[in-house]
Amino acid sequence: MLAYDKKQIGRIHRILIPAVIFTAAVLLGRMDTIMADFGQSEPLAAGKALSFAFESLTTGNALLVAPVICAFPYGAACIDEVRSGMFKNVLYRTDKASYIQSKAMACMLSGAVTLMGAALLVILISAVLLMPLETASGTANAVQAADIADTAGAAGEIAQSYEIQQLIGLVFRYGCFGAVWSLVGMLLSLWTFNRMMAWIGPFIVDYLLEIVYERYFDALKLLYPKEWLVMSWSWPLKDWGICLWLLLLAGMIALIVRRTGMRCLERVV
Repeated sequence: MLAYDKKQIGRIHRILIPAVIFTAAVLLGRMDTIMADFGQSEPLAAGKALSFAFESLTTGNALLVAPVICAFPYGAACIDEVRSGMFKNVLYRTDKASYIQSKAMACMLSGAVTLMGAALLVILISAVLLMPLETASGTANAVQAADIADTAGAAGEIAQSYEIQQLIGLVFRYGCFGAVWSLVGMLLSLWTFNRMMAWIGPFIVDYLLEIVYERYFDALKLLYPKEWLVMSWSWPLKDWGICLWLLLLAGMIALIVRRTGMRCLERVV
């Protein structure tokens, strides 16, 4: 990867701003659940904060926003430089193939880090909001707390351990998910020579794949974007099986990006 691209994706605001937007969209869509939990007089069940974070990241707004938000940091960077002519200054120090490969790698990494950071931010905020409700109101009555500990303490620990394992796998799936969709955005922007397609394109492709699977070809579960995050099917190696599949997809898309990018450069050089 070129030093310039390393410096660009290393700027924290490129990752932080999309991650905050994603977190806000996800949690606003779950505001009714948050308010209902805060309105309860009894303590929440052990592991409620973790289960809330997992549900938030696999339902509703998260599945809608994730394919788009991961392309914001670097999806349009390549087409912007090509259209402005800035890439010509870079080609004095490297060749066209290396330039496109560097952009693709930077785009893939930025998309992965953005969604992983966004998922971790959702988990952190969920824990800060709901974990105190699991213990604070329960310790007010020592007898009640002792009864709860005797009857459900072990079960709660097991549940929390399972939820943590699920969340770890989900965060890595989000990273691979972001790598794929950010490359899709870059590919479509180069193919159409339009920077807006870097952000609109992933949403369109995601919607089309969902329509094709849900209405016509339900055998194409490997290409069903929701399945990559929800994991309703029994995947080999579970979370890591999905990650390997998404990394394979990202590699194939990167090859197409390389070829498309070379043709795009030939148009303007």
